[in-house]
Amino acid sequence: MKKLSLLLLLAAACGGGSDGSHNNPPPNNPPPTTDYNSNFTGTWRGNGTITVGTQSATAPLFQVVNAVSTNRFRFEDSWCPTVWTANNATSASVDVTNCPAFPAACSFTARITSGSFVREGGGARAGMSGTATVVGGCTAPPGTSLAFSLTTDVMIRSSSLQGANNHGVLESSSIGFGPAVAALLGRSFPE
Repeated sequence: MKKLSLLLLLAAACGGGSDGSHNNPPPNNPPPTTDYNSNFTGTWRGNGTITVGTQSATAPLFQVVNAVSTNRFRFEDSWCPTVWTANNATSASVDVTNCPAFPAACSFTARITSGSFVREGGGARAGMSGTATVVGGCTAPPGTSLAFSLTTDVMIRSSSLQGANNHGVLESSSIGFGPAVAALLGRSFPE
């Protein structure tokens, strides 16, 4: 009888009910999150095409991408860095970003409202869209807004900082996303 009482006590302590169910609550530890940053970070090179209204232009792009936290990374840019979220191993989306006035004779601000960064085999495609608004110094009056989009061809990841001089400054033949957007948008707001 003592053995039976001990077994019943042990079964009750382990959470087993008389119907075979378990009454233990699930643990408070969430499942581990897979960090996909390594699929997106690095140095990327390709060509980007910006379209503003009916005008388009293509320029070479050189983009450094650094991790900021789990599944969050940043397209580094001195004018308007953008933060992205890795949705899974092959795609990411950009946060809405308000860019300050671009410091040029024809000055404008930009608001990036959507974008995707998608892995394709050993490469990746990126795209962003939003609105650019004239601040001043352009033939278009201040306050004029134009929709824009930027898309890339399949970019390849570089293993080194190709396109940079020995001071880490990019040569003029390869520019980052932000300056490419700014340069091409500047053409759409002629002085």
